[in-house]
Amino acid sequence: MHRHSLTYRGAMLNINRYRLRASSCPDIYRNSMTTIAKEKTQWYHGISEFKNLFVDILDFSHFTDIRFLLFAVSNFLLYTWYDVPYVYLADNAIGIGFSETDASVLISIIGIVNMFGEICLGWIGDRKWVNPTLVYALCMVLCGAVVGLVPLLRSYQALSAISGAFGLFIAANYSLTSIILVELITLERFTNAYGLLLLVQGIANLVGPPLAG
Repeated sequence: MHRHSLTYRGAMLNINRYRLRASSCPDIYRNSMTTIAKEKTQWYHGISEFKNLFVDILDFSHFTDIRFLLFAVSNFLLYTWYDVPYVYLADNAIGIGFSETDASVLISIIGIVNMFGEICLGWIGDRKWVNPTLVYALCMVLCGAVVGLVPLLRSYQALSAISGAFGLFIAANYSLTSIILVELITLERFTNAYGLLLLVQGIANLVGPPLAG
């Protein structure tokens, strides 16, 4: 509370329309000639802005670009089986006869190697002499190959090596996707296009593990 508002007289002096009347020396007071304009915001303006933002986010016109469409389809296929190793690799190891602790270590190996893989592949993808699309494609092919070998392996060392290889190669998906997407479309359209790509990936993630059994 303002200190001049503690008394009746002080409160009246703080009100512009009564200030001149309440003062015993009205000549020393002047009303300000400048006022701050008050914006009148209608409640439906916020809804309209949200609607426009939502329309911009869901700009499906990106799918009319054949290059973006093919990349989105490839991401859908990738993310359909992408979570399968995380979900079933430990169960496969337990079924072979390893302990739950040893099985969970395989998932940790994927995560640790993946962390370093993202850094290395991200650095490689930024080099001018490297084609990030080719690196991405090669890593995805190798990912599929190592996952296909899992049912054939019976030793823990082999499963550990396969887990590390999967973590390394799948890191290309995190590090190089945005680089490839910028090459496919303009930078101005990147945000919306990347959002749609994440939507495609999320749908595939929901579908993949149940299909795998």
